[in-house]
Amino acid sequence: MNQRRLKLSFSSVSLRFSPYIKEGVRIPFILLSLIFILVVIFVLIFNLSGSMPLFLQRKIFREGIVGQPQNLNPLFSSDNEIDQTISNLIFRGLTKFKPDGQWQDDLAETIDVSEDGLTYTIQIKDNIYWHDGQKLTVEDVIFTYQKIQMPDYLGFWREAFKEVSFEKIDDYHLKITLSQQLSSFPQNLTVGILPRHLLANLNIKQLENASFSLSPTGEGEFAFSQKKFQNNQKDKISLLVLKRQNGDGNINRLEFYFYPDKEALINAYKAGEIDAFRVPDEEDLEFLKDWDNFNLYQIPMLLRFYGLFFNTISEKPINKAEVRQALAYGLNKEEFVQDVFRTPPPTLFGSINSQSWAFSSEGAIVRFDSEKARQILQEAQAENLDLTLTIPDFPLAEKIGDNLKKQWEKIGVTLQIKMVSLDDFEHEVLKDRNFEVLFYGQEISSDPDQYPLWHSTRKDYPGLNLSQIQSKRIDKALEEGRQLADLSERKDKYADFQKQFQIEMPAILLYHPLYAYIVQKRVTGINFDELGIPADRFDTIDSWNIGESLKIKIF
Repeated sequence: MNQRRLKLSFSSVSLRFSPYIKEGVRIPFILLSLIFILVVIFVLIFNLSGSMPLFLQRKIFREGIVGQPQNLNPLFSSDNEIDQTISNLIFRGLTKFKPDGQWQDDLAETIDVSEDGLTYTIQIKDNIYWHDGQKLTVEDVIFTYQKIQMPDYLGFWREAFKEVSFEKIDDYHLKITLSQQLSSFPQNLTVGILPRHLLANLNIKQLENASFSLSPTGEGEFAFSQKKFQNNQKDKISLLVLKRQNGDGNINRLEFYFYPDKEALINAYKAGEIDAFRVPDEEDLEFLKDWDNFNLYQIPMLLRFYGLFFNTISEKPINKAEVRQALAYGLNKEEFVQDVFRTPPPTLFGSINSQSWAFSSEGAIVRFDSEKARQILQEAQAENLDLTLTIPDFPLAEKIGDNLKKQWEKIGVTLQIKMVSLDDFEHEVLKDRNFEVLFYGQEISSDPDQYPLWHSTRKDYPGLNLSQIQSKRIDKALEEGRQLADLSERKDKYADFQKQFQIEMPAILLYHPLYAYIVQKRVTGINFDELGIPADRFDTIDSWNIGESLKIKIF
């Protein structure tokens, strides 16, 4: 009835003004009237049904982040969590990995490995296009890897292609030859490929500082669209937008909003400016008690761990393996995470991720036993041991130090706490290995190859063997584990490594940190079981959906 009166009123309006409308423009006026009628009908239907037609539903996901993007070029993005997240959406590698250590093809169509493990013959997909419309070829792949090989490249991937040669077979086939077998080599092929046609004339320094770094052209699922600056400050980005490149997904646009601190971030969420954000610190979860209409996801990051690293060349008794074992027996990991964290993260069972195909429970677990700890210390003549724990100065540092101090006091160990600011930590602590016991976090690869973390050749800075452990048996297991092609044979070698690790005990590996992610309830379909690193949170974005947020009221 209302619709009919609406039509009649428009008809009368048309007739009333028709004497003043020239014959040649009467039809456009009628068309505009019909369009207006349709809009009103749509609004009525929307208000009655409460749902938007699919073609008008909002498909934008907005995430807030504290900090700034620095470099989205995949050769330089790995040192910054923000860069790594956005870069992984824009760029793809030949392979991709899951936290369990299994790899699968990405840009590669097939990868054939020779029996001796030295030659990789790769066919890349022939239907991949750069976001500017150019087709991706083997030339782009070789260009990227050769840039990494340049002596002045000092980024994360600097050792990935040492003593490796490349041969172009045709536009979609190449051969990669290694000087020695490296079973974890497919991990190196995850690095994002760069567009040769845009960057061929740049050296490493130019490549790192090029405008491409913050306005990149990639070949990933999402393409860089635009960026906005804060109050015309060219060094402060307020918004970076990515658009889905191919197909029509549930979410077609990602908007990353950048804030100077966590207070600004949280206020932006409260104001409805963003849909999601990572909770910066665990104590910030306290404010959630006054909120509703959100989901909190707390997901273990299986490729990151925190632990206590012993300086194995210290002048104190911690230079003895049996004393380090005693300290491990004297630490109740479950009590530690329960006492320190609001939501306890999963503890580590051994030196290899328990979800990995290479994990071995045999000899990999040292269970809490304070009596055994005291006995070992007595036999080692290390009673009344006095140690200093060096820890980065971050929000949970005091609680961590207090718990460790309390637990080790029960086995006769006195622990002094030394906090060092994050800004000074690398220079004052890591560079010269200036600690006795160090609380610190590290990131591991999806492949169980932990050569960079524990092999004796990596004991000096910038190597990652923080404990400076020098064990021939650990070295042998790590060397052989990365030089075997057969998975079962590799597993045996990594079982040996895990046993030797527990004997030498260069570190007590404590827990996998949780990634705390706040998302509005209208964002559905999110199903996080586990993450490797924070950037992996968008791996399942194709299953996410955005509910309606638009409400139109006219009456």
